[in-house]
Amino acid sequence: METILRELQQLAGVEHGCIFHDGEIVATTFPDAQTRKLLPLGRVLDQIFNGSACIGKAQNEVFFELEKHYLLGYRIERNFIITLLTGKQINFSLLHLSIRSAATEIKMDDLRSKTGRGVHRPPAPTPAEIDEEMSLVLEGIQTALTYRIGPIAGIVFEEHFAQWKREYEPTFANLGHLISALSNEIPDTEHQDDFLEEARSLTD
Repeated sequence: METILRELQQLAGVEHGCIFHDGEIVATTFPDAQTRKLLPLGRVLDQIFNGSACIGKAQNEVFFELEKHYLLGYRIERNFIITLLTGKQINFSLLHLSIRSAATEIKMDDLRSKTGRGVHRPPAPTPAEIDEEMSLVLEGIQTALTYRIGPIAGIVFEEHFAQWKREYEPTFANLGHLISALSNEIPDTEHQDDFLEEARSLTD
C-alpha cells in the first residue's frame, strides 16, 4: 500500500501519507520519528468516524488546520483510514479524485489479501470507439494532462470526457470545450498554459 501513498504524493501539495487499518499503521511515508506519533491519531480518527456513524452522521472526512499545513483524514469503508499531511495550497478537487482512486486500490488490495488471489480489474473506458483519428488526439490530450497532474489524470480525463460526450457532439470542432474543462483541473497556471498550447496543437 505504500505505492498508493507514493502516487498520492505526486499530487502537488501532498507531503506525507499514512494508511491505518483497524487503528494500526499498515503503510506510511512519514519519517520514522513522526510515524511513531501517528498511532494515537489513527485511534482518534477511528473514534471520530465511529462516533459520527452512531449519531447518524455519515462523516468520512476530517480536516485539521495546522500553522502551515492541513492534516486530513479520509475513511475508506469501515476499516481503512488515509491520513495526509498537505500544504495550504492543496487543490482539494484533485485531492478528492485522488482519494477516490486510492480507495479503489485499497479495496482491491484488501480483497486480494483475503482471497489469496488476484482480482480482475475491468478495463478503463477509452475513447477508442469514436474513430481512429479522434482517438489518437484524445490519447495525446490525456498524455499531456498526465504530464501536468500525474496519475490521477486518467480519472479526471474519463469524467470530463463522459460529460463532454453528453453535452456536445464528439467532433474536432467541439474539442476546445473538453480541453478547456481539463485545463481547469491543473492548479499551476504556467502548467495550465503549457497544457492548453500542447493540447490545441494536437487538433490543428
